[in-house]
Amino acid sequence: MKIAQLKRRIERAESLLEGREQQVVEQVRTLKHAWRTGWTPGRVVLGGLGLGFLAGLSEPAAALGSVAGKLSVAPKLLQMISTVSALFTASQLNPTADTDASATSPTQAAADVPRAPHPAEAATEMSES
Repeated sequence: MKIAQLKRRIERAESLLEGREQQVVEQVRTLKHAWRTGWTPGRVVLGGLGLGFLAGLSEPAAALGSVAGKLSVAPKLLQMISTVSALFTASQLNPTADTDASATSPTQAAADVPRAPHPAEAATEMSES
């Protein structure tokens, strides 16, 4: 082969390589755009639930331990919910509560609401009886 033919082959291969490189860049740009637009909030939530489910299947003890650590505020939250529900129940049972509410202070209203005993109090009451 002559040198001129080799040069043409090399130039043709280089131009083909540059064309393929431009195609790859355009395809990567399209893929990035499709990937970013594909992650809607619903899909993110479903993905998180699915991954959480798979984590629970693969390591149930570790998954339960992490859930228990995150829910350490649950007793305080349940106590607050029971107190608020008792407050609403008391106000629904007493129809004159609306007229009396302006006459009583919030601390008096909170003092009238029955509360559940703490575990230590419940244990003491059970041991005394």
